[in-house]
Amino acid sequence: VLFPPLTGLELLDHYVEDEVLIVTVRPSLNLNSLTIEQVISKMQRSHLGLLDLLTDGLRFAGVPTFVLQPLTRLKAHAMQRDPSWFNFTRQFKAATNEALNAQMEVFKRLADHNEVDEPLSTEGLQMAALHAAQVGEHEIAVELLLKARKTSSATQDLPLEKIAEELLAKGCTWPWPPVLIILASRGARDGSLLPQKFLTLVSEHLKHRDEALNPFCKDATVWLNPEKETLSMSTARIERVVNGKDQKDQLAFSEMSYQLDVAGEEAVQ
Repeated sequence: VLFPPLTGLELLDHYVEDEVLIVTVRPSLNLNSLTIEQVISKMQRSHLGLLDLLTDGLRFAGVPTFVLQPLTRLKAHAMQRDPSWFNFTRQFKAATNEALNAQMEVFKRLADHNEVDEPLSTEGLQMAALHAAQVGEHEIAVELLLKARKTSSATQDLPLEKIAEELLAKGCTWPWPPVLIILASRGARDGSLLPQKFLTLVSEHLKHRDEALNPFCKDATVWLNPEKETLSMSTARIERVVNGKDQKDQLAFSEMSYQLDVAGEEAVQ
């Protein structure tokens, strides 16, 4: 009789007969249990699932097949490996890092891709930018948004400012705040979006926000700008709120604390 992997044996009784210990057991079978091959290949299947996850969103956005080649080639290579290779922690970690590097290569290809042969729609570029921002590739997200702006607008006047306005108009929820800061930093360097203009845009957005969504409530995550001339932002959490004009709010950031002047809508500065 051949039992499937991980068959359990329940001890029901035992006795001694002629100095031999005899036990009565009951097999416990799980018809849904994996085969031996499937048990061995669990880590490989986990890796292949990661590659599918990294690829599917970009494919849905309409990214050309040849741009996805770093990921698709890596999947083909992983499928040919011995499944037991992935069961070693160091090798599984190396395979995971290789997958993330392949995703980065796809983003770089997409940002540099000449769209004449295989045009990508504005919506596709925006979705790809969203994926890039979600995984922390904010610079690439900016490049993709600029390309989306180029494909959707006949005029290229002040593209950084226009993209910033669009992000703010949509609420600038996660993962867009870091992208917004990079847009502002680029604009400050090349003069296309001066710091004061950027702060005015943000301030106008805050004035028209839903009052129920107070960005300065306790435990809210905010962007801290110690030197507004450079637009060098860091994330912070509001730890204490003191009511009243020109009061001080205490914000916690890593192991340090900052004092931020709060004066109504001027808090954004």
